[in-house]
Amino acid sequence: MMFNSVLLKIANIVSHPSVRWIFRILLLMLGVIFLVLATMQSAPTLIYSPIADKIQHAFAMFSLAVVSHLAFPKQKMIVRILCVIAYGIIIELAQSTLPYRTSSWTDVAANLTGLIAYWVLIKAIQIMIKESRLQTNSNVSV
Repeated sequence: MMFNSVLLKIANIVSHPSVRWIFRILLLMLGVIFLVLATMQSAPTLIYSPIADKIQHAFAMFSLAVVSHLAFPKQKMIVRILCVIAYGIIIELAQSTLPYRTSSWTDVAANLTGLIAYWVLIKAIQIMIKESRLQTNSNVSV
C-alpha cells in the first residue's frame, strides 16, 4: 500500500510541466554526450569487451528512451521509440565514416534490446499505477 502511494506521488511530480523542461534539457545533454562518446577515437570505458560494449549500447538507448518518456509524456510511445532508433542508427552511420571507429548491426541489435527493456519497464509501471489508482479509489468509496 505504501509503495502504491509513493509511486503515485512520483508519477505526479514527474508529470508536472515545469519538471518536463528539466528532462528535455537532460535529453539534449545525453544526446550530445552519447554522440561525442560514440565518435571519440578512444572512448573512456572501465572494461572493454564485446559484451560490455553491447551493454553500453543497450543502457544508452534505454536511458535515452526513459528520459524522452519523461520529457515528452504526451507523445506516443512508438514515436519516442522510433526517434531513439533513428538516433542510434545515425550514430552507427557516423561511426562508419570514421577511420578509427566501426559500426555493426550487433550494435543496432543491442540498441533495440535497450528499447525493449524500456518498453517492458514502462508497461509494468503503467500497470502498477493503474492498479494503485483503482485501489485508492476503492478505498475512498468504502
